[in-house]
Amino acid sequence: MKIALMLTGHTRKYRDNFPFLCNSLLQYHDVDIYCCTWSKTQTSINQEQVNIDKNYYQIYQPYLKNNLVLNADNYEKTKPHLIVGDKLQFNARAVQHLNMGWHERLYDQWYLVKKCWESILNMDSYEIIFRCRFDIALSSAKIRSTDGIIIPKDMGGWNFSDHLAYGSPAAMKKYCSVVDHIQDLYDIHSVDISHATDMLKFYMESYGTPVNCNIDESIRYTINK
Repeated sequence: MKIALMLTGHTRKYRDNFPFLCNSLLQYHDVDIYCCTWSKTQTSINQEQVNIDKNYYQIYQPYLKNNLVLNADNYEKTKPHLIVGDKLQFNARAVQHLNMGWHERLYDQWYLVKKCWESILNMDSYEIIFRCRFDIALSSAKIRSTDGIIIPKDMGGWNFSDHLAYGSPAAMKKYCSVVDHIQDLYDIHSVDISHATDMLKFYMESYGTPVNCNIDESIRYTINK
């Protein structure tokens, strides 16, 4: 099966996680890798940012087709900011996380995903688009054809997951464009845009043209920060 593997987010322990990709995907399928990350990384929202290893991408040769490293400082100076009001004032969890800036962090996450999507060459040549974070150790993933998207059972216990997904190019086009609609999700639908899984679930299943989303409990992964 021909797969475009999108690796997005902070690189973190990418080197430790690469063997998992080899054992779960690369040895079984014809895979091209597309990377998109920031020029700086951090482990948590309050940690100091440090420069990434500029040569990190070399580990993905000969699978690598494209590598984007976005300048984190320039992005912070020019990025648009989401506008939130009091729509969710009676949702204590939402108020707390909006005040912490989690909606902005999710915007940044999905901005990278969109940029990675845009870097894919010859989209029509792929049967499956697979998006995964750099900090995920993927121990098991049996890929199957689908017209929608397939996600894992979320390791955090939520009824949806934003950690990884794969699907047809048509379905993943919507998935990879969520950043363009986050403000509308808040303004028009009063979605808690600081909640990673609830926001994505509503967007995929209830916003615009619905996409069939299936949970595959056989996918095994951990997050290795």
